[in-house]
Amino acid sequence: MSETANLALPYILAAQAQKHLTHNEALRALDAIVHLSVLDLDRTEPPAEPQEGDRHIVAAPAGGEWVGRGAQIAAFQDGAWAFFTPRAGWLAHVAGDGRLRRYDGERWVKAVSNAPIFGVNAVGDNYNRLVVKTSSALFSHDDVSGGGNGSVLGSFNRQDASKDAAFNFQTAYQTNALFGLLGGDSLSIKVSGDGSAFATVLEAASANGIARLPSVPKAVASTNYDNYIAADAWTAVALNDTASNAQGAFDAGANVFTAPVAGLYFFAAALGWHQNGANVPTRLSGRLVSGSTILAGPFSTSDLTEGEATLVFTMAVPLAAGDEVKLEARLSAVDGYLARDVTRLSAFLLA
Repeated sequence: MSETANLALPYILAAQAQKHLTHNEALRALDAIVHLSVLDLDRTEPPAEPQEGDRHIVAAPAGGEWVGRGAQIAAFQDGAWAFFTPRAGWLAHVAGDGRLRRYDGERWVKAVSNAPIFGVNAVGDNYNRLVVKTSSALFSHDDVSGGGNGSVLGSFNRQDASKDAAFNFQTAYQTNALFGLLGGDSLSIKVSGDGSAFATVLEAASANGIARLPSVPKAVASTNYDNYIAADAWTAVALNDTASNAQGAFDAGANVFTAPVAGLYFFAAALGWHQNGANVPTRLSGRLVSGSTILAGPFSTSDLTEGEATLVFTMAVPLAAGDEVKLEARLSAVDGYLARDVTRLSAFLLA
Protein backbone atom coordinates (compact mmCIF):
# COMPACT_ATOMS: atom_id res chain seq x y z
CA MET A 1 0.00 0.00 0.00
CA SER A 2 1.23 3.48 -0.84
CA GLU A 3 -1.19 5.44 1.43
CA THR A 4 -3.16 5.08 4.64
CA ALA A 5 -6.65 3.57 4.56
CA ASN A 6 -8.68 6.40 6.11
CA LEU A 7 -7.01 9.74 5.40
CA ALA A 8 -5.09 8.63 2.29
CA LEU A 9 -1.80 9.93 3.69
CA PRO A 10 1.23 8.89 1.61
CA TYR A 11 3.63 6.33 3.03
CA ILE A 12 7.40 6.79 2.88
CA LEU A 13 8.52 3.73 0.92
CA ALA A 14 11.68 1.75 1.44
CA ALA A 15 14.76 3.17 -0.33
CA GLN A 16 12.68 6.18 -1.44
CA ALA A 17 14.59 9.28 -2.52
CA GLN A 18 13.62 12.71 -1.20
CA LYS A 19 11.62 11.25 1.66
CA HIS A 20 10.99 14.74 3.03
CA LEU A 21 8.64 15.47 0.12
CA THR A 22 6.36 12.57 1.00
CA HIS A 23 6.55 13.42 4.67
CA ASN A 24 5.68 17.08 4.06
CA GLU A 25 2.78 16.08 1.81
CA ALA A 26 1.34 14.01 4.66
CA LEU A 27 1.82 16.89 7.09
CA ARG A 28 0.00 19.28 4.76
CA ALA A 29 -2.89 16.82 4.48
CA LEU A 30 -3.08 16.48 8.26
CA ASP A 31 -2.96 20.26 8.66
CA ALA A 32 -5.87 20.60 6.25
CA ILE A 33 -8.28 17.92 7.43
CA VAL A 34 -7.60 17.28 11.14
CA HIS A 35 -9.78 19.48 13.39
CA LEU A 36 -11.47 20.53 10.20
CA SER A 37 -12.85 24.07 10.20
CA VAL A 38 -13.82 25.69 6.90
CA LEU A 39 -14.75 29.27 6.09
CA ASP A 40 -17.91 28.39 4.16
CA LEU A 41 -19.67 25.73 2.10
CA ASP A 42 -21.54 27.73 -0.53
CA ARG A 43 -18.72 28.85 -2.85
CA THR A 44 -18.57 27.32 -6.32
CA GLU A 45 -15.32 29.12 -7.26
CA PRO A 46 -12.24 30.11 -5.26
CA PRO A 47 -12.03 33.61 -3.71
CA ALA A 48 -9.97 36.23 -5.53
CA GLU A 49 -7.42 36.66 -2.73
CA PRO A 50 -7.18 33.49 -0.63
CA GLN A 51 -5.03 33.44 2.48
CA GLU A 52 -2.56 30.70 3.33
CA GLY A 53 -4.36 27.94 5.22
CA ASP A 54 -7.86 28.94 4.10
CA ARG A 55 -10.21 25.99 3.73
CA HIS A 56 -13.59 25.73 2.02
CA ILE A 57 -16.14 23.02 1.28
CA VAL A 58 -16.67 23.31 -2.45
CA ALA A 59 -20.28 23.81 -3.53
CA ALA A 60 -21.56 22.16 -6.70
CA PRO A 61 -21.53 22.84 -9.59
CA ALA A 62 -17.99 24.04 -9.10
CA GLY A 63 -16.10 26.16 -11.63
CA GLY A 64 -12.73 27.78 -12.26
CA GLU A 65 -9.88 26.07 -10.45
CA TRP A 66 -12.47 24.12 -8.47
CA VAL A 67 -14.30 22.58 -11.41
CA GLY A 68 -15.36 19.01 -10.67
CA ARG A 69 -14.48 19.35 -6.98
CA GLY A 70 -18.00 19.60 -5.54
CA ALA A 71 -18.24 18.52 -1.85
CA GLN A 72 -14.46 18.24 -1.60
CA ILE A 73 -12.34 20.26 0.82
CA ALA A 74 -10.27 22.93 -0.90
CA ALA A 75 -7.25 24.06 1.13
CA PHE A 76 -4.94 26.90 0.05
CA GLN A 77 -1.42 25.64 0.81
CA ASP A 78 1.92 26.96 -0.38
CA GLY A 79 0.17 29.32 -2.81
CA ALA A 80 -1.95 26.64 -4.53
CA TRP A 81 -5.21 24.78 -4.02
CA ALA A 82 -5.09 21.24 -2.67
CA PHE A 83 -8.20 19.08 -2.64
CA PHE A 84 -9.23 16.35 -0.22
CA THR A 85 -12.09 13.92 -0.73
CA PRO A 86 -14.18 13.50 2.45
CA ARG A 87 -15.41 10.18 3.74
CA ALA A 88 -18.68 9.37 5.45
CA GLY A 89 -18.67 10.51 9.06
CA TRP A 90 -16.25 13.41 8.71
CA LEU A 91 -17.20 16.50 10.70
CA ALA A 92 -16.48 20.10 9.77
CA HIS A 93 -17.09 23.35 11.63
CA VAL A 94 -18.36 26.05 9.26
CA ALA A 95 -17.18 29.47 10.44
CA GLY A 96 -19.73 31.25 8.24
CA ASP A 97 -22.71 30.15 10.35
CA GLY A 98 -20.99 28.62 13.39
CA ARG A 99 -22.58 25.22 12.79
CA LEU A 100 -21.23 21.71 12.57
CA ARG A 101 -21.65 19.67 9.37
CA ARG A 102 -21.35 15.93 8.78
CA TYR A 103 -20.51 14.23 5.48
CA ASP A 104 -23.03 11.42 4.88
CA GLY A 105 -21.18 9.89 1.94
CA GLU A 106 -22.81 12.14 -0.68
CA ARG A 107 -23.28 15.59 0.80
CA TRP A 108 -22.51 17.75 3.81
CA VAL A 109 -25.54 17.87 6.14
CA LYS A 110 -26.24 19.42 9.52
CA ALA A 111 -24.53 17.26 12.09
CA VAL A 112 -27.51 17.16 14.48
CA SER A 113 -30.40 17.79 12.09
CA ASN A 114 -32.10 14.49 12.90
CA ALA A 115 -30.49 13.10 16.03
CA PRO A 116 -32.67 10.27 17.43
CA ILE A 117 -31.41 10.90 21.00
CA PHE A 118 -29.88 14.11 22.29
CA GLY A 119 -28.60 15.13 25.72
CA VAL A 120 -27.19 18.30 27.24
CA ASN A 121 -25.08 17.51 30.32
CA ALA A 122 -26.93 14.19 30.36
CA VAL A 123 -27.55 10.99 28.41
CA GLY A 124 -30.89 10.43 26.69
CA ASP A 125 -32.61 7.09 26.24
CA ASN A 126 -35.33 5.54 24.09
CA TYR A 127 -38.08 7.08 26.30
CA ASN A 128 -36.53 10.45 27.19
CA ARG A 129 -35.02 11.19 23.78
CA LEU A 130 -34.21 14.77 24.75
CA VAL A 131 -32.57 15.27 28.15
CA VAL A 132 -31.29 18.63 29.41
CA LYS A 133 -29.62 19.25 32.75
CA THR A 134 -29.32 22.98 33.37
CA SER A 135 -30.10 25.58 36.04
CA SER A 136 -31.87 27.77 33.52
CA ALA A 137 -33.17 27.64 29.97
CA LEU A 138 -34.20 30.54 27.73
CA PHE A 139 -36.43 30.40 24.66
CA SER A 140 -36.44 33.74 22.84
CA HIS A 141 -38.01 35.02 19.65
CA ASP A 142 -35.89 34.60 16.50
CA ASP A 143 -33.97 37.81 15.82
CA VAL A 144 -31.04 36.07 14.10
CA SER A 145 -32.14 34.07 11.06
CA GLY A 146 -34.38 36.71 9.53
CA GLY A 147 -37.31 34.30 9.43
CA GLY A 148 -38.76 35.07 12.86
CA ASN A 149 -42.06 36.85 13.47
CA GLY A 150 -41.35 38.16 16.98
CA SER A 151 -43.30 35.39 18.70
CA VAL A 152 -42.28 32.27 20.62
CA LEU A 153 -44.62 29.28 20.51
CA GLY A 154 -44.08 25.86 22.07
CA SER A 155 -46.35 23.09 20.80
CA PHE A 156 -47.32 19.80 22.43
CA ASN A 157 -49.17 17.52 20.01
CA ARG A 158 -50.88 14.38 21.36
CA GLN A 159 -52.39 11.46 19.47
CA ASP A 160 -56.00 11.98 20.59
CA ALA A 161 -58.09 13.41 23.44
CA SER A 162 -57.59 10.32 25.62
CA LYS A 163 -53.83 11.02 25.82
CA ASP A 164 -51.92 13.74 27.67
CA ALA A 165 -50.19 16.90 26.51
CA ALA A 166 -48.83 18.52 29.65
CA PHE A 167 -46.00 19.79 31.81
CA ASN A 168 -44.86 17.44 34.58
CA PHE A 169 -43.28 19.08 37.65
CA GLN A 170 -41.23 16.76 39.86
CA THR A 171 -39.12 16.67 43.02
CA ALA A 172 -36.43 13.97 43.05
CA TYR A 173 -38.21 12.52 39.98
CA GLN A 174 -41.55 12.20 41.86
CA THR A 175 -44.43 14.03 40.22
CA ASN A 176 -45.94 16.81 42.34
CA ALA A 177 -47.94 18.74 39.73
CA LEU A 178 -49.33 18.36 36.21
CA PHE A 179 -50.49 21.19 33.97
CA GLY A 180 -52.04 20.80 30.52
CA LEU A 181 -54.50 18.60 28.65
CA LEU A 182 -54.80 15.49 30.77
CA GLY A 183 -56.97 12.75 29.30
CA GLY A 184 -59.51 15.21 27.91
CA ASP A 185 -59.96 18.54 26.14
CA SER A 186 -60.17 20.66 29.31
CA LEU A 187 -57.12 22.53 30.56
CA SER A 188 -56.35 21.34 34.07
CA ILE A 189 -53.91 21.65 36.95
CA LYS A 190 -53.45 18.63 39.21
CA VAL A 191 -51.28 18.22 42.31
CA SER A 192 -50.06 15.22 44.29
CA GLY A 193 -48.20 14.60 47.51
CA ASP A 194 -47.09 11.08 46.67
CA GLY A 195 -46.90 10.99 42.86
CA SER A 196 -49.84 8.59 42.52
CA ALA A 197 -53.01 10.21 43.93
CA PHE A 198 -53.89 13.54 42.26
CA ALA A 199 -56.33 16.32 43.15
CA THR A 200 -57.63 18.62 40.42
CA VAL A 201 -56.99 22.24 41.37
CA LEU A 202 -58.38 23.89 38.23
CA GLU A 203 -60.33 22.69 35.22
CA ALA A 204 -61.18 24.99 32.29
CA ALA A 205 -63.60 23.53 29.74
CA SER A 206 -62.50 23.88 26.11
CA ALA A 207 -66.11 24.06 24.90
CA ASN A 208 -67.04 27.25 26.76
CA GLY A 209 -64.02 28.45 28.72
CA ILE A 210 -65.80 28.04 32.05
CA ALA A 211 -63.28 27.39 34.84
CA ARG A 212 -63.96 25.24 37.90
CA LEU A 213 -62.01 24.76 41.13
CA PRO A 214 -62.99 21.19 42.09
CA SER A 215 -60.72 20.90 45.13
CA VAL A 216 -61.68 24.15 46.86
CA PRO A 217 -63.37 23.31 50.19
CA LYS A 218 -67.10 23.99 49.75
CA ALA A 219 -70.45 22.60 50.79
CA VAL A 220 -74.18 23.14 50.27
CA ALA A 221 -76.24 21.54 53.06
CA SER A 222 -80.00 21.60 53.65
CA THR A 223 -82.71 19.88 55.65
CA ASN A 224 -85.32 17.63 54.08
CA TYR A 225 -87.66 17.73 57.09
CA ASP A 226 -89.10 20.49 59.30
CA ASN A 227 -86.75 21.21 62.21
CA TYR A 228 -88.48 21.80 65.54
CA ILE A 229 -87.16 24.86 67.43
CA ALA A 230 -88.13 25.41 71.05
CA ALA A 231 -89.01 28.91 72.23
CA ASP A 232 -86.23 31.25 73.38
CA ALA A 233 -83.42 28.72 72.89
CA TRP A 234 -80.52 28.72 70.43
CA THR A 235 -80.74 25.42 68.59
CA ALA A 236 -78.33 23.82 66.11
CA VAL A 237 -80.02 23.44 62.73
CA ALA A 238 -80.11 19.84 61.57
CA LEU A 239 -78.80 19.87 58.00
CA ASN A 240 -78.97 16.27 56.91
CA ASP A 241 -78.67 16.58 53.12
CA THR A 242 -75.63 17.79 51.12
CA ALA A 243 -75.85 18.78 47.45
CA SER A 244 -72.11 19.50 47.32
CA ASN A 245 -69.37 18.59 49.74
CA ALA A 246 -65.86 19.03 48.31
CA GLN A 247 -63.08 17.89 50.65
CA GLY A 248 -65.80 16.39 52.89
CA ALA A 249 -65.95 19.71 54.71
CA PHE A 250 -69.53 19.25 55.99
CA ASP A 251 -70.55 16.48 58.39
CA ALA A 252 -74.32 15.96 57.98
CA GLY A 253 -74.43 13.73 61.05
CA ALA A 254 -72.95 16.36 63.35
CA ASN A 255 -74.35 19.38 61.41
CA VAL A 256 -70.84 20.85 61.35
CA PHE A 257 -68.73 22.53 58.67
CA THR A 258 -65.02 21.95 59.37
CA ALA A 259 -62.37 24.14 57.77
CA PRO A 260 -59.78 21.75 56.23
CA VAL A 261 -57.25 24.60 55.89
CA ALA A 262 -56.83 28.06 57.36
CA GLY A 263 -58.30 30.85 55.29
CA LEU A 264 -61.15 33.27 54.70
CA TYR A 265 -64.46 31.43 54.22
CA PHE A 266 -67.72 32.74 52.81
CA PHE A 267 -71.02 31.58 54.35
CA ALA A 268 -74.60 32.07 53.20
CA ALA A 269 -77.53 30.87 55.32
CA ALA A 270 -81.30 30.76 54.81
CA LEU A 271 -83.79 30.00 57.61
CA GLY A 272 -87.37 29.44 56.49
CA TRP A 273 -90.07 29.69 59.20
CA HIS A 274 -92.91 27.18 59.46
CA GLN A 275 -95.71 27.88 61.97
CA ASN A 276 -96.58 25.44 64.76
CA GLY A 277 -100.35 25.58 65.20
CA ALA A 278 -101.43 29.11 66.17
CA ASN A 279 -97.98 30.07 67.50
CA VAL A 280 -96.43 33.12 65.87
CA PRO A 281 -93.00 34.05 67.25
CA THR A 282 -92.06 37.70 67.60
CA ARG A 283 -88.69 37.15 65.98
CA LEU A 284 -86.66 34.56 63.99
CA SER A 285 -82.90 34.84 64.57
CA GLY A 286 -79.85 33.04 63.18
CA ARG A 287 -76.10 32.97 63.82
CA LEU A 288 -72.90 31.08 63.10
CA VAL A 289 -70.93 29.68 66.03
CA SER A 290 -67.68 27.83 66.53
CA GLY A 291 -67.78 26.15 69.92
CA SER A 292 -68.72 28.92 72.34
CA THR A 293 -67.57 31.67 69.95
CA ILE A 294 -70.15 33.58 67.96
CA LEU A 295 -68.62 34.08 64.50
CA ALA A 296 -71.45 36.07 62.95
CA GLY A 297 -74.84 37.36 64.08
CA PRO A 298 -77.30 37.19 65.47
CA PHE A 299 -79.36 38.26 62.44
CA SER A 300 -83.12 38.63 62.94
CA THR A 301 -86.41 39.18 61.19
CA SER A 302 -89.89 39.93 62.59
CA ASP A 303 -93.45 40.18 61.23
CA LEU A 304 -93.38 36.49 60.42
CA THR A 305 -95.86 35.21 57.84
CA GLU A 306 -96.38 31.51 57.18
CA GLY A 307 -94.89 30.42 53.84
CA GLU A 308 -93.22 33.80 53.27
CA ALA A 309 -90.87 34.49 56.17
CA THR A 310 -87.26 33.58 55.43
CA LEU A 311 -84.17 34.97 57.14
CA VAL A 312 -81.15 35.19 54.81
CA PHE A 313 -77.69 36.36 55.80
CA THR A 314 -74.14 36.18 54.39
CA MET A 315 -70.72 36.84 55.82
CA ALA A 316 -66.98 36.18 55.39
CA VAL A 317 -65.26 34.55 58.35
CA PRO A 318 -61.54 33.84 58.92
CA LEU A 319 -61.03 30.30 60.17
CA ALA A 320 -58.10 28.23 61.34
CA ALA A 321 -57.63 24.68 60.10
CA GLY A 322 -59.93 22.40 62.07
CA ASP A 323 -62.38 25.11 63.18
CA GLU A 324 -65.94 23.77 63.34
CA VAL A 325 -68.87 25.99 62.33
CA LYS A 326 -72.54 25.40 63.15
CA LEU A 327 -75.69 27.19 62.04
CA GLU A 328 -78.03 27.98 64.95
CA ALA A 329 -81.54 29.41 65.05
CA ARG A 330 -83.81 30.91 67.74
CA LEU A 331 -87.54 31.70 67.94
CA SER A 332 -88.70 34.34 70.41
CA ALA A 333 -91.68 33.82 72.74
CA VAL A 334 -93.10 30.63 71.20
CA ASP A 335 -91.84 27.53 69.41
CA GLY A 336 -92.06 26.63 65.73
CA TYR A 337 -90.26 24.95 62.88
CA LEU A 338 -87.59 25.67 60.30
CA ALA A 339 -89.07 24.80 56.92
CA ARG A 340 -87.71 21.87 54.98
CA ASP A 341 -85.83 22.47 51.65
CA VAL A 342 -85.79 26.27 52.24
CA THR A 343 -83.43 26.06 55.22
CA ARG A 344 -79.84 25.62 54.11
CA LEU A 345 -76.21 26.59 54.62
CA SER A 346 -73.58 27.21 51.89
CA ALA A 347 -69.86 27.67 52.49
CA PHE A 348 -66.63 27.83 50.47
CA LEU A 349 -63.05 28.98 50.82
CA LEU A 350 -62.45 32.48 49.46
CA ALA A 351 -58.71 32.86 50.01
